[in-house]
Amino acid sequence: MFQILIADSDRAYRRRLYQLLRREGYSVLQASGGEDVLKVLETSYIDFIILGDNLVDLNVYELMGQLRDTYSDMPLMLLAEKKERDGLRKSYMAGADEYLTKNVDEEELVLRIRAVLRRSGKNYDKKLQVGDVILDCDSLSVTRKGDRQTLPRKEFWLLYKLLSYPDKIFTRTQLMDEIWGLTTETSQSTLNVHVNRLRNKFRKYPEFDLKAVRGIGYKAEVHVD
Repeated sequence: MFQILIADSDRAYRRRLYQLLRREGYSVLQASGGEDVLKVLETSYIDFIILGDNLVDLNVYELMGQLRDTYSDMPLMLLAEKKERDGLRKSYMAGADEYLTKNVDEEELVLRIRAVLRRSGKNYDKKLQVGDVILDCDSLSVTRKGDRQTLPRKEFWLLYKLLSYPDKIFTRTQLMDEIWGLTTETSQSTLNVHVNRLRNKFRKYPEFDLKAVRGIGYKAEVHVD
């Protein structure tokens, strides 16, 4: 599951985008300004950033320049209040991968997000296959040959995230922020419980193992030729 960060000072607009992207199966974090964006990037793994041109602090073009300097391959999209030739030029010069107006059709916005992710090498698919194991986002199911298990939503997305990035270590904070949300009051012990449940359910699957990295978090080891 890809994680998208939305940054704009307009809380109502952020909320609409949040609801749209959640319906499309993305994990979504929010920020009101550039400083918040930089703080989120220090603690959470982000696949895609959508910036509005109204931030509470930094100039959006300056922020994009900073992001390009530090996260050179991060997909960036700018959503402007209105389309202007100068804004278009400045956006692409600053490093934007896409420039749209905020009144863009919702379907077009989703398609363009997928296109940018695809160009960046982060192709989105509602099914993830690991050897004979297939994770289906629509049904929240995991299938291997004749065995099919439907998981609770948080367990499914936790497994999907780990298997999407084999051998990548995710901190407990990163996983909690993405699966449970930044404002959750759930303790990190809940994460340990969910990982143990997944291990028990799929202990006979030879394709992968979920490993704890002491003092840091978790990773998935995949055993597929």
